[in-house]
Amino acid sequence: MSIHATRTLSEACKAFIRISTEKNASYKELIRNTLIDLGDLVKSAYEKRYVTNPALLMQSFTEIGDLLEASAYKNCPDREIILGELRRLMAESGLPSS
Repeated sequence: MSIHATRTLSEACKAFIRISTEKNASYKELIRNTLIDLGDLVKSAYEKRYVTNPALLMQSFTEIGDLLEASAYKNCPDREIILGELRRLMAESGLPSS
């Protein structure tokens, strides 16, 4: 269940980033709240050992970061703020870094 939930939140976050870029509008609070929910879920799943492979949990963060690094999203409003929040959540997740 945790992997499906993290995938859903990851896809929602990426959709918000795409919309933000297309409309050139700030959705930073919506994106930030989705990232925080994703981070809480990842941390909980790891602490409760619902998922034994940390790379599966980190994949959602990685995909969001990769999207923001793509040339089409370099002009995303609040891109640096979102990347900073993403880095913070990854560091606070408690998962071992690769």
